[in-house]
Amino acid sequence: MIVSGVLEFAIKEVPPDTDEYDPEQYPLWAAADSGDVPTDGCNTDSTDDALSTLQERYASGELNDAEFEDKVERLLESDRDDAQSHLEEDSVTEKLEK
Repeated sequence: MIVSGVLEFAIKEVPPDTDEYDPEQYPLWAAADSGDVPTDGCNTDSTDDALSTLQERYASGELNDAEFEDKVERLLESDRDDAQSHLEEDSVTEKLEK
């Protein structure tokens, strides 16, 4: 049953002639041809950068185990678009507390 559903989807999604097709009719094929990868509005680069910064701060001793784990958890739970701003806010707050 599942296999037939997958085959039906694949047959419907593959255009008959890949040189002449309507991108509106075959959106997945059009996305693959364009080289664009849909991100659903997620900015993984900022999350990766924020995580790298947290790792560097932890490695340098600026954050203890509990602080590091808490910040990583908050980072991963937050919207990816807001990840960098959360990290910057935490950094400013910690500098003001010291």
